[in-house]
Amino acid sequence: FDISVGDPTRISDITSAHIVYLVHTSTNAPEFATESSVSRRYKDFRWLYHALEDNNPGVIVPPPPEKQFVGRFDDDFIETRRIALEKMLQKIAEHPRLQLDPSFKLFLQSETFAVDAKHIVRENDVPTSSGGFMNSLGFGFAPKFVESDEWFTDTKVYAEDLAAQLGVMSKSVDAIVAQRKDLAQATSSLSESLHELAGVEISRSLSELIANLAMAEDRIKAVYERQSMQDMMTIGATIEEYICYIGSFRHTLDQRQKLFLNWQQLDAELNRKRSALDKIRRQGRTQQDKLAQQQTEVTKAEAKAAQAKVAFEEIGGVIKKEFKRLDSARKSDFHQSIETFLESAVEAQKEAIEIWETF
Repeated sequence: FDISVGDPTRISDITSAHIVYLVHTSTNAPEFATESSVSRRYKDFRWLYHALEDNNPGVIVPPPPEKQFVGRFDDDFIETRRIALEKMLQKIAEHPRLQLDPSFKLFLQSETFAVDAKHIVRENDVPTSSGGFMNSLGFGFAPKFVESDEWFTDTKVYAEDLAAQLGVMSKSVDAIVAQRKDLAQATSSLSESLHELAGVEISRSLSELIANLAMAEDRIKAVYERQSMQDMMTIGATIEEYICYIGSFRHTLDQRQKLFLNWQQLDAELNRKRSALDKIRRQGRTQQDKLAQQQTEVTKAEAKAAQAKVAFEEIGGVIKKEFKRLDSARKSDFHQSIETFLESAVEAQKEAIEIWETF
């Protein structure tokens, strides 16, 4: 897959203004068209995220960036979001299971996405003969969930600690970016004052010197602005991405807990049916017709409880595999982002030194 998200365009309609992105896909995957280009807005990316979560229990789905209402039409924000959305799609395409999900194909290629997406939602909402997966999880008298797997206990603590640390890092990077922008603004103000001063013809040589200084300050301002943008797009974007990833991990834990409670509910129902069967057996030959019917119900209940147990055990294995995959990707992504962050800082200083040396 070669997926790009570009050409952000502001759309102003009657209800609300929003940004539309052009999603272009090139692929040799047999299930997909070779080339496709479609327009998608932010809420469409969130639809894809939730569809993949629902269709793939236990999978830690690459998340979209968080919602933001203040400054969402600023150029810097639009570019940062564009990069984050592009990375989301690229990581979905790299996932061996998610890349095959019909919702992903629909998102990348449907020309009538708004209609098709609603149709898929309606299909998923139709309850099955057993009441539907989500319906089966909405029971009122649920047993309490007690974690019995030490891995999940330890990993949940680890993930929460990581989220807290990333939150602190995010605030620090935001402060650095804000300081660079303030410095760029102050440098711009100084440059404007110097340009005005250079226009005062006190001395030609002095005016030329001041004008050259003003131009040097203009170049320094551009360095600060470029560096602040680079910081947001590298280390800042990676931090925000993995804060969202931890949210995806929490969702898989919720899915696992619901599957456990569903299993316990079906197991309790099985025990009730077995008790009813024993009661009928004790009543003797007068209840032979009910005996066969109740035995059939017990057999069906045993199958449902067994399936629920398997589903609970399977999602645990999927989550463990997914978290290992995520942790490996996190180390690689942060190594690359920090390396780029430091290289950018060094290059910015070299450029600033060169500006002053040639002043």
